[in-house]
Amino acid sequence: MKKIIVLLCVVFFTALFSGGINAERIFFANGDGTRKEIALTFDDGPGLNTKAVLEILKDKEVKATFFLLGESIEKMPHLVKEIYDDGHEIGNHTYNHINFYESEIKSEKDFEDLKEAMSDEIIKTQELIETITDYRTRLVRFPYGYMRPAAIKAARENGYRVINWSFGTDWKPGWSWRDLLNQYYKNAKPGAVFLMHDLSKSTRLIKMLPELIEKLKTKGYDFVTVSELLNFVEKKEKEPRQEYKQEEVKTEPVAEPETQSEIKAEIETVPEAESETESDTELNPEAGIIHELKLASQNETAPESETEPQTTQLYAY
Repeated sequence: MKKIIVLLCVVFFTALFSGGINAERIFFANGDGTRKEIALTFDDGPGLNTKAVLEILKDKEVKATFFLLGESIEKMPHLVKEIYDDGHEIGNHTYNHINFYESEIKSEKDFEDLKEAMSDEIIKTQELIETITDYRTRLVRFPYGYMRPAAIKAARENGYRVINWSFGTDWKPGWSWRDLLNQYYKNAKPGAVFLMHDLSKSTRLIKMLPELIEKLKTKGYDFVTVSELLNFVEKKEKEPRQEYKQEEVKTEPVAEPETQSEIKAEIETVPEAESETESDTELNPEAGIIHELKLASQNETAPESETEPQTTQLYAY
């Protein structure tokens, strides 16, 4: 009897901590793999590469998702409007690109303060996007792929889904555009979410991107937005721009881990610099567990390779 009770408790708490009881899943790093589709995503913009990226996407008739940084929006608001008018999806990348992995969580107050700081970052950028486009995105990608319990809770309370990625490496120093092409190509799979950046001027990305699109199209892949990949909206045919009608994330009270348990998960999970791996392990941040990611070290500052001058800061994520 005791074994049965223990087993039932394990099942219950596994469901609870994974968001399985009365809670909608809000964290994603890839699609379900049932369709031969890939989502291209671009972080940290709008920036010096945004215009060139938009021209390539228009020429190749591809839609992508741009996770915009608040401080970048304030510098180039006209490009935000262009991204939206071209029919691409917009996501929230917070305002200041803070590395929340450096935050120390030693108490309930630390946890709540961190959650509020992340909420402030989301809301500030959300207001900028809405002012320019009159569009309310419900997708957020935290800098450096931060996805611990405080981030999940901040996203949930603000009606957002957290979107990470399955592969990205365009910040890698010393690589040619052909090196990047080969890396993205070999990591293509149904449901992949590719991470790239459009903040800094990079001829590597501009040379690689059209080649990658053509090679993957030849291989039978379609390119869709994140919301289309994850079935948040119906896939759109090639037609004039229409506003995305994402279903609203349910924000009513849900069964969540008690705050003290979340704090314990934060404290016990020591931040480490992630590295690229061959693991395809699913991420489960709502359980407070950090699994392997295909990421480069947080400490990489990603100077442009070849002969490109570094014209502005390029974040590693």
